[in-house]
Amino acid sequence: MRRLPWSLSWFALTGVVFLLQLFPFTGIFLMLVAAPYWSILTVNAGFVSLAFEAGLGSISRVWLLVPAVWFGGYAIAAEMSTRAFDRLDAEVRAENALRSMPFDPSRADLVIAANADDLGGAAARLVANYRLPVVYTEHNRGRRTPRANELPSLEAQFTAQRIAGADVCKRLRSGSRYRAARASGSAVREGANYRTAVDTGLCSYSMPEAPSRAFVRVEAKGQRLASFMLSGKVVGITITAPDGEHIALRSGQVAPLMRWPMPVMGCALNSGAPSWQCSAGFMKQRPKGLGGSGAWGAATIEVVARALGLEGSPAVDRRDELAGADTSAVDGLLERHEGAALANLQRVLEDPTLRATVHDLAGLAERPELLAPRADAMLAAMSAALVHGKGSSETARNLQRLIAALPAAVFSRVGEDVIRRLEDGRPQTAAKSRRPVRERIDGALATRLGDLGADALPLLERLAFEHRGESAAYAILGLCRMGAPAANLADRLAAHAGADGNTRSDVRAAAYVTLVRWGRTDLAEALSGPEDASNRRNYARRWPGLSPASGPQICTLRYRA
Repeated sequence: MRRLPWSLSWFALTGVVFLLQLFPFTGIFLMLVAAPYWSILTVNAGFVSLAFEAGLGSISRVWLLVPAVWFGGYAIAAEMSTRAFDRLDAEVRAENALRSMPFDPSRADLVIAANADDLGGAAARLVANYRLPVVYTEHNRGRRTPRANELPSLEAQFTAQRIAGADVCKRLRSGSRYRAARASGSAVREGANYRTAVDTGLCSYSMPEAPSRAFVRVEAKGQRLASFMLSGKVVGITITAPDGEHIALRSGQVAPLMRWPMPVMGCALNSGAPSWQCSAGFMKQRPKGLGGSGAWGAATIEVVARALGLEGSPAVDRRDELAGADTSAVDGLLERHEGAALANLQRVLEDPTLRATVHDLAGLAERPELLAPRADAMLAAMSAALVHGKGSSETARNLQRLIAALPAAVFSRVGEDVIRRLEDGRPQTAAKSRRPVRERIDGALATRLGDLGADALPLLERLAFEHRGESAAYAILGLCRMGAPAANLADRLAAHAGADGNTRSDVRAAAYVTLVRWGRTDLAEALSGPEDASNRRNYARRWPGLSPASGPQICTLRYRA
């Protein structure tokens, strides 16, 4: 009786590794060493060694049929998979060739619908590769009608994408006001390799803006395609004209089988929907575009451009023309955005029970001159929001952030009132509660309280030593700004920051810069310890030039000289 081939041990090993992966306890370690891909080697090694054993006569030559079926059968399947892709691609191209919608950029705008599958970033790619002055992207945000206690959202329903000279990028990066208004830009570079690509002197920029003319709308929805032969998705595209007429197209990305059998068997953690998931199958080739060239949306964009009859023209070929492009749309952006934010602030001042998020008031902290006339009203609204309780705590904190941004003269004038209102609005701990109720004071205001001198010392002292984490760190920075009136707390602060619970928190970093500014470098150095060179290097990078002579502007966790 002939023995079983020793080559079968390769398959046994594959099965054992797969079984161990079924259990998360062992599977997580195997996942870290890429165990699901071991089967590519073990399975193919098993079939190859079977052929060697049978060829050498160690086992019956009938065993030669097994690797022949494996490799031959897979080769046939791989060829069928490639032909299936070619047929599907030809079918999609033939269908799309019969459907078109002429588009004139001088008479209408082009809008990419919200959540259009495969068209993420399409606006930037379209203006960069076709003769289009602007492309709009629609967003879901801003469409929902605000609830009774909510403010009108500043989030725009549309974003406009354009290309102009590099000076636009410099302008958009000149300050935080443009960031608050959700305008941004990036340099257009020439070259496939990012590291070697050269700057073209152009800027691709986006900003909130709705189309001002009738527009053609592009929607796209993908449908998963999963089979042994092909995997990927087919994307259905609908292009709708201003008069409601529409055409339907197809695109997507599909991956055929690899030419060589590459079985993958194993498990992995799905972090999107937390679960331990196991699968077995054959690796596919890199996805290929349907109806156009390139995957990851490139083919879909090409299909849309072809159907609309867009003129292909890379931005680098239109450098001179785009460098002189009209940028007047940027001019009124800040005024429009800040006007809407001020309107929201006025609503909150009239009704502090409204829920005001940081986005509802975005950009106002960067315009202290607009806040100065409203200082007293903001204080009154903050007090009302604090008294109203947890439901208005977010509104109270965002008002505090604006109060912290007031000009120095105005903040000094209302300082005594700020302290009094914060003390009056302090939540009380219930008699039977074991957990203390924490005060909700915005970090920016806690730090700015230091500018009020000794009057703010009791409040900052309590915040710094009774709280933990970020809240305490900002209060410590307030003591840092206060300077001499708080310096007698140095020993207590060093002991507090050195406690076990603060070893790696912002509290220790805030205490370090505070102690140095107070002239207690000895206590500051003790916080990092003689063996902790990494902390000292980190502090040196964060606060270059830190010394007892440093001004109050250095009292921040993110200081830059």
